[in-house]
Amino acid sequence: MEISNAARSGELSSRWAFSIARIIDFSTLPDGLLGITVRGEGRFHVARNRVRDNGLIIGQVECLAADPVLPVPPEYALLATILERLAEQVGGELGSAAKERFDDSAWVAWHLADLLPLEQEERQQLLQDPDPVHRLDLLAHWLPRFQRQYAAPTLVLFKDAVQSACGTANAAVGPFYCPEDQKIYIDTA
Repeated sequence: MEISNAARSGELSSRWAFSIARIIDFSTLPDGLLGITVRGEGRFHVARNRVRDNGLIIGQVECLAADPVLPVPPEYALLATILERLAEQVGGELGSAAKERFDDSAWVAWHLADLLPLEQEERQQLLQDPDPVHRLDLLAHWLPRFQRQYAAPTLVLFKDAVQSACGTANAAVGPFYCPEDQKIYIDTA
């Protein structure tokens, strides 16, 4: 593991930031494994560390300052909107968050970092960054990677009946979209 190697080489204090996590619930999962729910409550870095003869890594940690509450700048409003849409889908605690939370740069950045399929190095970069607005900038830079390519559907006008990749349709069906051929069919009759 890279963290253990960094600790043994003495580089841990200058290269890493970590999350303080509180266990808020645990249960046995259907597959028999232990499920643990944690909540991040802060960040810290290792000020000094040493490795004992038995391999145990001992360190002195310092808590990092809490994030200031800064409004989401207009150029990153799309990120807050994306998080709101994800919150609607995810539900739970995030889904019931107060509306004003979606205008807190740090809160938006941390929750997007939790939900987006980021690389571990990207998560670490966000964790180490002391500026919540800069975290939003990084997320905005990475966001296009998660977008699917949009292909505009083809419009097909027909009269009375038409054969599509989804089957035969007549005027009684009304306008419809066929995902199989990515076409919109509209009866002109």
